[in-house]
Amino acid sequence: MKIRHSLHRLLAAAVTCLSLNLAHGLTIPAAEDTSSGLGKQQNAILTEKAGAATTLATSPRRTAFIRFEAGSYADVIPAIGVDKAWLMIYVADVEKPGALRVHAVTQDWTETVSGKVAAPTFAQADPIATIPTESVQPKQFVLVDVTGQVKNWLSTPDSDFGFAIASDGTANVQLGAKDGPSKGYAAVLQIEKKTVTNAPEDLRIIRGTVEYRNGALTIVAGEGFSISNPLNLESTGGPNDFNVTFTAPFSGLPTISVNGESTESPAHIIVSSRSVSSTGFGILDAAGTNGTRTHFIAVGPR
Repeated sequence: MKIRHSLHRLLAAAVTCLSLNLAHGLTIPAAEDTSSGLGKQQNAILTEKAGAATTLATSPRRTAFIRFEAGSYADVIPAIGVDKAWLMIYVADVEKPGALRVHAVTQDWTETVSGKVAAPTFAQADPIATIPTESVQPKQFVLVDVTGQVKNWLSTPDSDFGFAIASDGTANVQLGAKDGPSKGYAAVLQIEKKTVTNAPEDLRIIRGTVEYRNGALTIVAGEGFSISNPLNLESTGGPNDFNVTFTAPFSGLPTISVNGESTESPAHIIVSSRSVSSTGFGILDAAGTNGTRTHFIAVGPR
């Protein structure tokens, strides 16, 4: 898998201008995610279907795997420059309450498999963190301090195989996956840089989903923002291009991530952001078809 790691190091430099605010740190979206199941011999396996699932199943029989290729950013943020690193996951549904444990994966893997392959190993006896039962609530975000592990990956990129999120033997939950924006939000890794004063950064998150249907735009999820249409971009403006305005501005420039989907078909819609400021940003949607949904996340200083 050295080829894959080399490619990610090249891509890291290319996307830095989109996701890096040099004064604050780096927000990395999930590169791959999947869940293992049990095979006929009660051995943990990965399948192609699980790699494309819209949620990550985590239960006594299933373990979620998420990787960000954080080690690929070692040239951007060296380990010595990291103040804090946070794993942010979204609990889409709770079928049975319980605690979750976050582990470091110790073997290479990919979500793209043919047939059934053995799931990667992880440090089961030495969890990075435990998410208590009371924090595992449906439709809620959970932040996990993974600073030590991320520093290890930045120091030794070839050891970066991502995280395993396992049940405590009771919990049966569904976590947000990168292939299911309509079911929840994919995991994000937030790396904060050290500052001169070494003061921790106070971050705020605004997420939302906007749907274009029958010639009108509607907010279907999220709060803390409003929308206005049209974007008035002269010849480039479309019926579902719009502005997002934050109810309370950020104190600095936020990082914006956007993606689109069609509720009428399994197609993914290409969307992009523009004119980002502390008060809001614009959305350019490449398709004006009925049922188009745009999902966004803004992360920045309060």
